[in-house]
Amino acid sequence: MNDRDLLSAGLAHRTRHNSGLITRAVKRGHLMRLLPGVYCAAGEPPGLDLRAAAVMHKDPGAVVLGAGAAALGWWPDLAVHDLLVARTGAPEPAPMFRWTQAMPPPEHIVSYHGIRLTDPPLTVLDLVPELGGEPIDQALRRRVATLGDLWGALRNTPNRPANKLRRRLLLDSADEPWSEAERRFHQLLRAMRLPWRYRTNHEIRTSLGRCFVDVGLGQLKLAFEVDGYSYHSAPRTFAADRTRDLGLALAGWEVHHIAAVTVTDEPSFVTEAVSQLAHRRAKLLGLTPPRGGQCARPVTSEWPGSTLLG
Repeated sequence: MNDRDLLSAGLAHRTRHNSGLITRAVKRGHLMRLLPGVYCAAGEPPGLDLRAAAVMHKDPGAVVLGAGAAALGWWPDLAVHDLLVARTGAPEPAPMFRWTQAMPPPEHIVSYHGIRLTDPPLTVLDLVPELGGEPIDQALRRRVATLGDLWGALRNTPNRPANKLRRRLLLDSADEPWSEAERRFHQLLRAMRLPWRYRTNHEIRTSLGRCFVDVGLGQLKLAFEVDGYSYHSAPRTFAADRTRDLGLALAGWEVHHIAAVTVTDEPSFVTEAVSQLAHRRAKLLGLTPPRGGQCARPVTSEWPGSTLLG
């Protein structure tokens, strides 16, 4: 038997029938131990899927947590180093794994391709102390959890360290930002108290179909987009954005793109620019500012990802 023939779905499990074969394969450098009694091919570091499968074989009641749960379930480009796993008992330490005895609430455990892991709402909250608001933004953007889901997970896990931070970031996510820069832009808008109502993640229908802008002032047909270079510089995305902007212009909308780095590094300039552009647009359309300032709390919503302020 070839040493690689010992592997099934990338793993080899030591039994009394194959114990000698596995021992020899390890000595030859063909297999390496992942966990006690569980082996994989030597050479390349084992991937996340393989490590999670090894855990499930060793302990079917284990639960993958944190970055590992996010990467396996809904955030595949998230970097994961050691796999954090909740297990009962006192498992021995193993490279590339971290163990905890703190089991998550049963209602927040899901099975994904045979791997038990925390559901997106609890996973997001688990990642907040390390990654700040980014997990919240990613979950909302990918539609794997709603803000209500996140609040529910927070209620189900009281008295945890960093819950004050989690609560603050959830409150700050009322406008459902899709990036840290959008989150900061929404903060600036709320502080400005513009006299015209605006919607975040505002839906607009044009001759090209339905599209969304980061912030839209419907009365003024004025839109603002907060663009990060890494996403919007991709050729297909760049072209799609320009086509969409043409459709918006044909529908009578004025669209302004603001670089994410400008929002974070020059907030005073952004605030002044938005205010001047809004007043200039109103003057162009012959509109006078309504009495009273912009209300900072959500009033209603066109769709699950859109918030009306005013």
